[in-house]
Amino acid sequence: MRLAVCFVLLAAAAHGGCESAEDPYPRVPGGGTTTPVDPRVDAAIDDPDAGAPGTALSGRVCLLGDPRDLSSCASAGAGDLTVTLGTKTATTSDDGTFAIERPEGSALTWVVTGDAVAPSLMPLSTTHHVPVLDVEVHDELLLGHGVLPDPERGVAFVRVVRGGQPLPGVTAQLSEIATAPARYDGVTPAAWTEIATGSFGMVWLAGVPAGTVHVTVTPSVGAPVTKALPIAAGAVTYATIDAP
Repeated sequence: MRLAVCFVLLAAAAHGGCESAEDPYPRVPGGGTTTPVDPRVDAAIDDPDAGAPGTALSGRVCLLGDPRDLSSCASAGAGDLTVTLGTKTATTSDDGTFAIERPEGSALTWVVTGDAVAPSLMPLSTTHHVPVLDVEVHDELLLGHGVLPDPERGVAFVRVVRGGQPLPGVTAQLSEIATAPARYDGVTPAAWTEIATGSFGMVWLAGVPAGTVHVTVTPSVGAPVTKALPIAAGAVTYATIDAP
């Protein structure tokens, strides 16, 4: 059975209780035709361009074909998922698209749930593409790296970019103690290393305590950058960090 999800935390995140001080960026099933998506730029969570209350927001739940690559989505298979933003909800079409009214409030967080996907979190920004992972792919990724699913902890995928492009050679460190080491994109979707980011610039953090944690990424050239991440038990958080 899938990890138990802390719906209290998820609900709090949707209403802005699981907030990040910065602009974070969420999952996976494989196979099928993919359609490019561009998640490279995350605006500030409170950016007014994200839409005023009452504005109709169009978005897409991005069913990833590769957990290393947040730039492509499956063209089908993402239907009947529940998208929550504050007090508003919507249901996705088969390609993951949806329309939702922007609720009042700041520091809002997208929450996506469904029987076939691991719950996903992504703070609201001007980019309304919310990644999700197939629940079986997610669990296989954990078990394939010796990480036992923990219903009281969460997972984060962090994409590190510079000038909008994935940044290789980056290492990451968490402010909290996780049950697994930080891992980085390798040569296949299922093989992650403990060395540094590869060509996709991806950091995978598993066994992370629920709550607000801070991740510091250190490029091979340039200054370290620290970002706050909202983590919910049994869920996956997605974020992008722009390294100077």
